[in-house]
Amino acid sequence: MALSYITKGNGEAVLWIHGFGEDSRVWDGYADSFADKYLNIIPDLPGFGKSENDQTPTSIDEMAKAIKVALDDENVKQVSVIGHSMGGYIALALVALYPGLVTRLCLFHSQPFADDTAKKAARKKVIDFIEKNGLESWMKEFYPALFAEKNKKAMAPFVEKLYNQGIQYKPSSVINATWAMINRPDRTSVLEQFAGPVLFIVGNDDKAIPEDNSIDQLSMPDTSFAELLENVAHMGMYEAPNETKKAIDELLNYPIN
Repeated sequence: MALSYITKGNGEAVLWIHGFGEDSRVWDGYADSFADKYLNIIPDLPGFGKSENDQTPTSIDEMAKAIKVALDDENVKQVSVIGHSMGGYIALALVALYPGLVTRLCLFHSQPFADDTAKKAARKKVIDFIEKNGLESWMKEFYPALFAEKNKKAMAPFVEKLYNQGIQYKPSSVINATWAMINRPDRTSVLEQFAGPVLFIVGNDDKAIPEDNSIDQLSMPDTSFAELLENVAHMGMYEAPNETKKAIDELLNYPIN
């Protein structure tokens, strides 16, 4: 499973993993802010952006393994990882599969918990809807729901950008990624045992990550920081770019033993 990825800058490696229904372009103008100090590695996950979709169902762990190949290609032995949403699930898989690889971790609107029964049922409804009605109909509802109600008007250009990119994906890519999230394991023990610093970026209007889950995870790592964002839902890189960049900069400057 070969991934397309881009690199920007030089220095200590930072991996940026996009979320579900997105591709590497979600970090446009964002990872650039760190290119003067870091080697930024920004992949497209399978079936998204420029990465091929081979029609084969995949898993969160398989996505992590594909990213590891890209890191090996760049001769990266250790890396700080920023994972947005589904990207956070993959980041935790990297921690679990490759001890010592990840030095710093940011769960950007993400969590370590497996889906509960209700969430799995909701995801299966997404699959059924796409199979019956097509991808475009679903995306018209999906992308606006990622933003806080208060921000809907100001964020309209970003909603349109995500939608115009999203309709280029194959339905099978979105369905495969949905199954990967349904079937992913619980990774709370991975987060609890992670030795490096962890940054949690949490939107108070995020409907994708339950508020209780966001709060419960904060005390799991030995060293953690939280950026709690008001009037922000699931897309802090658009809804609160200055605050999230500052928080990530502080994480990347945190010393590693």
